[in-house]
Amino acid sequence: MVTSYPLALRQLCAPTLETLLGGEFSQIAALLPLWLSDLIPLSEPLLDELGEAGLWLWWYASVLDSLVDGDVAPTALPGAQQALLRALEIYRGLGLAETPAWADLQARALRAADAYAREVATRSIAINALQDDQLALWSSDLLVDRASPFLFTLSAQLELVGAPAADPQRAQLAAVLSHLTAMRQLADDASDWLADLQRGQLNSASAGLIRYFRQQRPDQAATLSVEQLAGYEIHAEDYWRAMEQQYQQLYQQALDHLADSQVCRLGMLIRHQKHSDQIGWERMRARRATLRLMFCEIE
Repeated sequence: MVTSYPLALRQLCAPTLETLLGGEFSQIAALLPLWLSDLIPLSEPLLDELGEAGLWLWWYASVLDSLVDGDVAPTALPGAQQALLRALEIYRGLGLAETPAWADLQARALRAADAYAREVATRSIAINALQDDQLALWSSDLLVDRASPFLFTLSAQLELVGAPAADPQRAQLAAVLSHLTAMRQLADDASDWLADLQRGQLNSASAGLIRYFRQQRPDQAATLSVEQLAGYEIHAEDYWRAMEQQYQQLYQQALDHLADSQVCRLGMLIRHQKHSDQIGWERMRARRATLRLMFCEIE
């Protein structure tokens, strides 16, 4: 499809497309219908079409996310616009525009847009000036809301298989995918919190760490700086342990929702994600331990 674009647009899309296709989440977006297929069986051609639409939709969503974060230039928008149109074209071709699933897609898009708006409202505020309600905003609900369109694949697949509105799989599998989304983002935020904060961007890890700092050292809260919080990181092991426990709870809740399905592809995906993220958690723990030893030697 991209090869049919006019030359200038094709060249403009090339850097974004290269980054997109190399990303792990692109594989999840494209393969999610397959991961769901043993629970929601569909023909291979329909699975392929849903996977393609999911990848196009992820292109658009990833550019939007990167624009909000300031990671890409507005020149990424023309390609993202084409990606969104292509995703909608596929969904329409599958007849989804004439079903209740279409209202679900619109609701998910609105939820994601509102989540981004709430997030942006916390930008460029000195961390010692952030209000408690602004920090409390960074819950797992916000993380899931931002990625809400990702779950449309589930709605589409259930619609195409003819599942009734009251089908318990709707809520059950939506909960699984929500927990998976929150797991991934929580692990990413724990890894990226300082780099994000240095660019004026909160995430769930930094917001939680600021709240923890205020509880532990209330007399220093009014003068807290990014540099001071960076130094405090290695003294907040209880906080990081609680964050890992939150991740573990999300993981277990996701598997619990699949308990009746025994072995399924979606469960395999969740376990793979846990294994991948666990390496990151262990690396972060080791880094903090090394820094504590270094500073103890200096002192």
